Amino acid sequence: MDSVAIKQIITALAVIANVLLGIIIFTGKRKSATSSLFFALTISLAGAAFANYFSLLPNLSDLTTLFWIRLVMFFGAPIGSIFYLFVRAFPGDKLPIHPIWQKIIISAGAINCVLAFTPLLFSGVTHKESGSISPIPGLGIGLYMAIMIIFLVLGIIILIRNYLKSKGDLKNELKYLIIGLGLTFGSIIFFNVIMVNVFKNSSFMFLAGVFTIFYVYFTGYSIVRYQMFNIKLVAAEISVILISLALLLQVFISASTLESLARALVWVLVSYGGWILIKSILNDIKQKEELAKLANELKKANDDLKELDSEKDNFLSMASHELNSPLAAIKGYLSMIIDEKIGGKLSRKQHQYLDVVYTSAKRLAHLVKDLLNVSRIEQGRIHLVNVETNINDIIKQSAMELSPNIKEAKHKLILNLDEKLPNSWWDLDRINEVVTNLLSNAVKYTDPGGRIEIATQTAHDKILVSISDNGIGIPRESIGRIFGKFEQGNMNRDQRKGTGLGLYIVKNLIELHGGKIWVDSVEGKGTTFFFTLPIHDHKPLDIHEKEGGVLRLK
Repeated sequence: MDSVAIKQIITALAVIANVLLGIIIFTGKRKSATSSLFFALTISLAGAAFANYFSLLPNLSDLTTLFWIRLVMFFGAPIGSIFYLFVRAFPGDKLPIHPIWQKIIISAGAINCVLAFTPLLFSGVTHKESGSISPIPGLGIGLYMAIMIIFLVLGIIILIRNYLKSKGDLKNELKYLIIGLGLTFGSIIFFNVIMVNVFKNSSFMFLAGVFTIFYVYFTGYSIVRYQMFNIKLVAAEISVILISLALLLQVFISASTLESLARALVWVLVSYGGWILIKSILNDIKQKEELAKLANELKKANDDLKELDSEKDNFLSMASHELNSPLAAIKGYLSMIIDEKIGGKLSRKQHQYLDVVYTSAKRLAHLVKDLLNVSRIEQGRIHLVNVETNINDIIKQSAMELSPNIKEAKHKLILNLDEKLPNSWWDLDRINEVVTNLLSNAVKYTDPGGRIEIATQTAHDKILVSISDNGIGIPRESIGRIFGKFEQGNMNRDQRKGTGLGLYIVKNLIELHGGKIWVDSVEGKGTTFFFTLPIHDHKPLDIHEKEGGVLRLK
């Protein structure tokens, strides 16, 4: 294979590669300004590379050589303007330039296109002593080069500025543009300037247009990688078109009419099948795009909900803290007035009214405590302060604290405790709160004169506790959600009896200890809560040990 054939193949491959890459990008996102301008740029560069090859062929007439040189300048004329617009649009779908300025920039490129085929750019050609042919510049060459250089320089400045200011994926996209641009200009400067003027070797001048493939490839790669074009669809479209054209060509070169008809039938069937394939891929892509859009909308909605939930938690935490101090003062003074008789003897009505206030203050204080607990749980601000204790002692303490309520309701409390249970390491106050909460619920949701039983036993390496009653029970449809925030087992009874936070707190405290909690209930017959706690023969590691009890539930 001679050198002429090699040059032809290299030029043809560069031209085809440029055009195909431009088509792929444009087809992948037809309504994008970036895609459209990239396609226009590849056509200009491919055309210039194609014409540049023929302008360098030997043994051409002066008129033919001048035609090819002018064709090179024609295809190269809008490159500066297109490059500038492309850099301004990249990587968006719209061109952020006022329409008037767009027309001015496009008009500047059009002026160069017009100059390319007039004597104002090149009036003819001249033969050098070395045997090479050079164009004779006209009066318009200065304007042509000024338009080209101004827009190229402005585009490069904007490209570098955007790169320095950008972050993340956009910075990577611009990096590939700059690499491609550097390789293209560097190659042209070395082979078409240094090699010709320093080493007097013009063998590689035909590669000037070929070197544009560096910029086109890196730019196309950046767009495809970061803009998520539908390459599957584009590849299918190009494949179907090429196969269809090849089959259509076979129709016209057939040896007989019958062979032409047979090949025409094959062409129709293959083309129709290709169209069906493209249509199915397009539908698949549309469905995926719709799902992606819905997923993004759902993600945004979830993010908004998380933000609102966080703001709500912050508000509850702040409000609870602010309410806690004045409530403590109110309760303290009311206790001194009512229980300790400080301030003098009260009349019956005064005692009655203050007792109502005192009861409401205690109820409100309980609500504030629950809100604080929930806030600390969700913010991860609770840690365990473990001490060695026995679950039976905790249960007896809770039963003693609630004995006035149990007596007032005339319930019978049965403690069926395994006295051989081993000690273990738990947070005493928090397990006490768990037992007190569950026992309090049994008292509240059992009609007067009911029966309540607390039992303990070992279950492998855990301790199992059950608290059962013969009260109103929990409806079947409510059992699955009673451990949620603000959930209540029986709304009709619970509206005046609780906040729906107690079981949520209990569940989290049990799980913080590595245990589990569950419930078994039949509406109208009673409820049994079960929970397990692990048995530790030594104090568990506490990464918050030095913090003390500053975040303890109070």
